[in-house]
Amino acid sequence: MAEQLTQGGQLAPQLRTASILFADIEGFTRLSETLPPERVIRMLNCFFGAATAIIDERGGVVVNYIGDAFIAAFNAPLPADDHPDRAVNAARDLLSLVSEQVFEGHQLRLRIGVATGPLAAGTVGGEARHTYTLYGDTVNLAQRLEALNKDFGTDCLISGSTFDGLHPVCLDAVAMGTLQVRGRERSARVYALSGQTRHSSVR
Repeated sequence: MAEQLTQGGQLAPQLRTASILFADIEGFTRLSETLPPERVIRMLNCFFGAATAIIDERGGVVVNYIGDAFIAAFNAPLPADDHPDRAVNAARDLLSLVSEQVFEGHQLRLRIGVATGPLAAGTVGGEARHTYTLYGDTVNLAQRLEALNKDFGTDCLISGSTFDGLHPVCLDAVAMGTLQVRGRERSARVYALSGQTRHSSVR
């Protein structure tokens, strides 16, 4: 796959419109303090393996693992015209995964943010090592939405641009309003996937 992407120019620096999924394990620091290191690594490998398979099946690419979190892209570098649908369906699959499966004897909870918009994508690095990475407000927004789940008691928040791109329209998404997201000058319309609200603090 890497060879095909390279030959096709997909890894060259470029501007793309894509959907970004950022997922993080809730309470991982506390959980890792109670387990020996080898079990922590086994748990992460087991979870990441299952999660990556879901992203692959939905036509996305896991771009990076960051501690107990990962970032996945749809329509970068692999082309996908229906990338908002793929990203949201992948989010639903991930939430189903952690609700139905245990990892090293532990039930995990995920917080997920999904955003759609323009970004810069390509390989960066020195002469000896390169990595494919993504930059831009869309990437930052997906991360901010993941974190906002803490405030709203939700599992998955998606941006208004993601919602607008869904086919068919995601009728079971719950509008959370237009919010000022930390680190951004512009506000953003935010939706929660239906059935993912945990408590009544959402207003």
